[in-house]
Amino acid sequence: MTSIYRGTGVPHDGIEKLPPPPPWRTFGEPAEAAAAPAELDPVDRRRAIAYRPSPQAVSMVNAALMLRRPLLVTGPPGSGKSTLAHHVAYELNLGPVLHWPVNRSTTLGDGLFQPDGFYETDELGLGPLGTALLPTARPRVLLIDDLDNGDVDLPNDLLHVIETGSFTISRSRAMERSYLHTSEGRQTVVSFGRVLCAAFPLMVITSNGEREFPARFRRRCLPLDITPPSTGELVSILQAHLGAVDGRLVEEFLDAGRDGGPAVDQLLNAVFLAAAWADQPVPEARQVIDTLMRRVEADDYL
Repeated sequence: MTSIYRGTGVPHDGIEKLPPPPPWRTFGEPAEAAAAPAELDPVDRRRAIAYRPSPQAVSMVNAALMLRRPLLVTGPPGSGKSTLAHHVAYELNLGPVLHWPVNRSTTLGDGLFQPDGFYETDELGLGPLGTALLPTARPRVLLIDDLDNGDVDLPNDLLHVIETGSFTISRSRAMERSYLHTSEGRQTVVSFGRVLCAAFPLMVITSNGEREFPARFRRRCLPLDITPPSTGELVSILQAHLGAVDGRLVEEFLDAGRDGGPAVDQLLNAVFLAAAWADQPVPEARQVIDTLMRRVEADDYL
């Protein structure tokens, strides 16, 4: 398999070597040149640099890129499902991730369009999904976060967009030239009310596994289950964030939270405090750290 995404976190232009799509996943022609990659938000950049994907994750991302199919990522909260999207965007110079968080009231229209009145002008605004489908030369990375939190019909509603790489604007907007704002605030032009992608976006759809999706939806996605990181992987993640880390300290925390599978962010908090307080007497330090670990073990905080 062609390795476009290497999983190293070192930015490169490997996306230029992406082979043509399968005939059944060919869409439109680019109408917009590939803009210079925008700077990532500093927080997202730090998360991306420190992330360590598994070999399975690297392979599935490459398969999704080549097949122009969504990646359905499952795993417990805190396992790095969302961070994977930022890591791919950072390494492949694809610009900031377009983020569409899903909740119980989310509809397909929320992803395609901004709410009425979002802009002071009378121009229509595109949501993150709508922006990701604009006919750009390079694919964008779209994070559809916590799809299992949404209405049971939302996965089925997404199918048409996934299959056609397109959507239409209401008839009142279906003019020869419609001026729209993207979710990032720039202006774009759509002809005759139809948006058809050129480079199908890398859709990273995350789920906490709280419910099963329809079979017809799952067939159109590539599955990736992210398991809790091993001790070695955790040490590597912690070192990326904190520098030198005492492996024995990590093992102690892992043993304490073994049954619950500690979330990486909670483990970072605990190890950071333990290292900072190692050489100075801090009242109730051990109690504070133990509390952090208990929160890691509890389902509510995973």
